Amino acid sequence: MKIAFFGDSVTEGCFEITRINGQLEVIRDYPNCFRTLVENKLRQSYPNKEFEFFNFGFSGRDTSGAVEVVPEIISKNVDLVIMCFGLNDFANQNVELFKSNLSSIYEKFIARNIKVVFMTHNMVNKYVNNEEPIELKEFASTCASLQNNGGVDLFVEAEKEIAAKYNVPVIDVYAKWKELESYGIDTSLLLCNYINHPTRKMHYLFANMICSFLEENKYVD
Repeated sequence: MKIAFFGDSVTEGCFEITRINGQLEVIRDYPNCFRTLVENKLRQSYPNKEFEFFNFGFSGRDTSGAVEVVPEIISKNVDLVIMCFGLNDFANQNVELFKSNLSSIYEKFIARNIKVVFMTHNMVNKYVNNEEPIELKEFASTCASLQNNGGVDLFVEAEKEIAAKYNVPVIDVYAKWKELESYGIDTSLLLCNYINHPTRKMHYLFANMICSFLEENKYVD
């Protein structure tokens, strides 16, 4: 079974942003990324099944860039695509373009009889952390404003709307973050770069949600 993970920096495996020799560097920790955790769990759960996994997660990628990557994914003859987009789209607040891009992506995969599952993205920061590098404070402020005023929610609603239109099942990670927030948890502290990269513990949560969904709906059997 061939499975492709398709998304942005979270799918790629980006975590902290730290200063090294005066320059900001992104820490890429692939072993603790949710896609690697899913790979490991599926291989363990189905030892007699052959798997091939592809990483099409790329830092900074939005759905406009993602549309151009679809032919490459199709060329791998994958059986299933697990998608997660939105974190690099909501800042421009062009929700109609976002929906159009998602529609185009789904149509291309569906035309090739490739199954698609969409995972909603995580919440972003609700305030600017004092530990944030000065170069990122403006972006962090923009993200916090959009998270607090409903701008991020608007895009999550669009994700669900377009998925429903194309009968694409949704693993609702965003709802889980909202649930944690309702318990009084400071969700901004679940972001290791203080803006949009979930901590390693949250990647484990994502992986468990994905594997539970795949197993319950017999995607792997």
